[in-house]
Amino acid sequence: MPWRRLAVLGVSLCCLLAVLAPPAAVAEPQRAEPDWANLPYYGYDSTGYYFAVPTNAELWGARRIINVPTGFAPAYATPETYAGKQVEAIWSPTCSPTKPQTVKLTRDVYLPGTPGELLLNVQRTLLNGTQHQGKNPISSVEVQLNGARIARLTGKKDGVNAWKSVDVSDAVGKVAYGSNRLTIVAQKARTKKASGFCAGGQPDFGVAIELVGRPAADVASSVPPTSGAAGAIQFTATITNYGPSYVVPNDGSFSVRTGQELGGANVTYLGMSWTYADCPTQSTGEGWQGTCMLPALAPGATMTVTVLVGYTGPCPGSSIAIYFWTFSRWWDTNPANNGESTRTIHC
Repeated sequence: MPWRRLAVLGVSLCCLLAVLAPPAAVAEPQRAEPDWANLPYYGYDSTGYYFAVPTNAELWGARRIINVPTGFAPAYATPETYAGKQVEAIWSPTCSPTKPQTVKLTRDVYLPGTPGELLLNVQRTLLNGTQHQGKNPISSVEVQLNGARIARLTGKKDGVNAWKSVDVSDAVGKVAYGSNRLTIVAQKARTKKASGFCAGGQPDFGVAIELVGRPAADVASSVPPTSGAAGAIQFTATITNYGPSYVVPNDGSFSVRTGQELGGANVTYLGMSWTYADCPTQSTGEGWQGTCMLPALAPGATMTVTVLVGYTGPCPGSSIAIYFWTFSRWWDTNPANNGESTRTIHC
């Protein structure tokens, strides 16, 4: 129970405890989730985390044609790419020397909903471009996200063996929280057998894409003006995710620090709890600190944490200093509202 140790604070604190109840929260209930912290297509740079999903024969269930240098500088490296799964031009295992062919390739990935940024590169690749005199057998490439088209290349104007950067900013809202399906639909045009694009039924052309997104979550926390009884102060903190991405479970946190180290009273207890869980707290020597791991928080969702501070002796200056803050590993577009480092609450 979150308030198990309150007996040491005396009768006044026990009376306060009698009226305490965990507050209602708007946060989503816990549910089955992937291991977000270890998904292999997420990486990190100085700005924060990103996801990078390139074409790769092993990951897309396709045939590798050739490795393709990334079109991004610097490259968006991930555990997948470190493990040798770099971007490749891919195609169906076989093709017809002359007949048209439609190839559909898919990959499912977990994403945290609407990102703050979404980038796409598309390439039609020839293994032997010089031999084929730059002729391109791929008449069109369409990229879909959850069944909705986000890009389409047609005709010969985009050439071969060169990346085409496609503005997909309008598609950010099509990114779902949880599993997302990426689909490539590519069409090979009717070709002459003499051109040799499919010698022996082996394709020497393919398609490559790179989809990169940066999750963003403006996570804020606030504490209203608060007054307490002798020996104890209770307050309720509100944590809000202003989006646009979800905060994924156990990947964000809300923390409180209080005590003499902040110029406050002799704090002897710190308790923190929200609707679905108690939160661990511990003494820091001259004060106390506690942290609540956040559940899944949709854009616009809020949750509340009940905090109880017990202290002994007089309350210095009729107030106790607290430091509270919230954190998510996603890019935070407004870190100024994460918390306060010099907040005081009245005794």
